[in-house]
Amino acid sequence: MGRKRVYEVVKHLPTEELDKRIRRLEKDKRILKRLYFIRHLYRGMSIEESAELVGITKATGYSWLKRWNFSGYEGCSRIWWRKFL
Repeated sequence: MGRKRVYEVVKHLPTEELDKRIRRLEKDKRILKRLYFIRHLYRGMSIEESAELVGITKATGYSWLKRWNFSGYEGCSRIWWRKFL
């Protein structure tokens, strides 16, 4: 076994900015998953079927539906929802 090779990485962004962008994209992915769930409900699927398709529990599905019914698209944001808990 040889030594691990170390590669140079050009830092086009400060570490903080890179972390910020990663967090934003992760957040968007969570919102997208919630929107897929709601779309399945729009198409007539049950909460159980929709939850299984997006990989969440039935309880989470009911929670997401409650958020959606309360505030629509804005309710998909976890941060926004915490204001009302």
